[in-house]
Amino acid sequence: MTASQSFLVYQPKSEIIRQDDIDMYVSLRSLPAGNGVDVIQKALAKDFYEPTSFLHMGVMTAQTSPDMDDVLEWIFDECNGYGSGKLRRTTIRPSPSMSVGDIVMCLQSRRAFVVLSFGWQELDIELKLICNGVVSDRPSLKQSA
Repeated sequence: MTASQSFLVYQPKSEIIRQDDIDMYVSLRSLPAGNGVDVIQKALAKDFYEPTSFLHMGVMTAQTSPDMDDVLEWIFDECNGYGSGKLRRTTIRPSPSMSVGDIVMCLQSRRAFVVLSFGWQELDIELKLICNGVVSDRPSLKQSA
């Protein structure tokens, strides 16, 4: 059996206007390892994220499927300009390099991971495809109920 994997990278929106937005941004960029879920949940509730990159990893077999930890590191490297070519990246909007507080969503498994100051943490959120209340092709991160 063969499969491919696709990912969306979500980063804080580039328009930061209010002081509480600045405070949220600073909190996201300094997430402590294993203790950032509450900050992420607050940011998601405020619709603070937007997709910035789409990444695709080609056809794999059961024997060639890489470990998710490896894939996340490849995504991090690709989004920071020193990827190995294992992923194909499409930029949705210009964005800074990937850093603490950014979220990666696997579109096939619907698993989400946040970049921490050291490593990654899986999040309990789901991918909903909505636009103006209607099912859409544009993914949006929402908290799980």
